[in-house]
Amino acid sequence: MSKLYRVALPGDYVYNPETCLWELSFDKRPVAGAQAASPEEGATKYNAERQKFMAAVSASRLPGEPVFSFTEMTEWVVEYGTADQCQAVLLMFDAKDKAEFDFAVREGLRVLPPYLDFVYFFGQYTDRMCVLVSLRERLRLRLS
Repeated sequence: MSKLYRVALPGDYVYNPETCLWELSFDKRPVAGAQAASPEEGATKYNAERQKFMAAVSASRLPGEPVFSFTEMTEWVVEYGTADQCQAVLLMFDAKDKAEFDFAVREGLRVLPPYLDFVYFFGQYTDRMCVLVSLRERLRLRLS
């Protein structure tokens, strides 16, 4: 969902003589401010409710965009991940060679969300070394 939305202005309201209310011309849904006693009151209510809705959506949304670095993936796992997801990423960090890393990637495929695929498919084995030690420790703490 886009972060942009149309703001209601008093000029966007049309008077409906049947209901004796001003109605928002571009949004006929039964939402706060779509119908009001005055266009100014309606615009104020509609915009306030729309802003609250967009804030709630933003707060509840998990990253859906592809993640491109091990740091971003680790931050996501520390913040939102389950124990299995944390363990999968920790296996990638603890891999001693490319073969162990590839095994850890296969394990990660089972539990990590698809938008993290880019990190371990197209990233390099050595990219994991760019993650701060403090972030790795936070990951380990999630598992203890």
